[in-house]
Amino acid sequence: MKTITKYQAEDGKEFTSIAECVEYDGIINNVKLIMADLPQRPDETGCSFENGGGFIQHDKANLNRVRTNLLRQINKHIKHNWIDQAIEDESIHHSWVGRLVSDYSIPPFEKAWYRFMCIDNQGREWGQPYFASNPEKSKNQTCLNTK
Repeated sequence: MKTITKYQAEDGKEFTSIAECVEYDGIINNVKLIMADLPQRPDETGCSFENGGGFIQHDKANLNRVRTNLLRQINKHIKHNWIDQAIEDESIHHSWVGRLVSDYSIPPFEKAWYRFMCIDNQGREWGQPYFASNPEKSKNQTCLNTK
C-alpha cells in the first residue's frame, strides 16, 4: 500500500501537486473577480430562467469590458489564435472560445464563458444558449433586471 496526498481546490477539483492546486485556485479567484462586474443570474429553485423565463439585460460597454478581461485571463492559460482574434474583434462567434475552453476542460473558464454563450446580439442574457440564438422561442420576454 502507498499513501498519497491530494489537495482540493475551492470548487472541489483535486490535485496531487500543491503548486497546481494553488494555481488553479488563482484562476477561480481571478474569474470570480472579473465576472463580479456582471449582474447575477437568477438564484432560484427550479429552472424557469433556464427554460426561457426572461432575460438579463447587460450594458454593452460593461459586457465588452468583462468579456475582454475574461478572454485575457483565458489567454494566459490557453494560447490559441482564436482567443487572440476574439479579444481583437467582439463579433467573433462565442463558439470559437467555447470550443477551446471545453477542449482544455478548465471548469472556471467553462462556467464563465457559458454565460457569454447565453448572450444575444442585443446584450440580453438568456438561461441557455438556445434562447440567445432563438429569443423568439422564449416563453417570457421580460427583463429580469433594471438597466
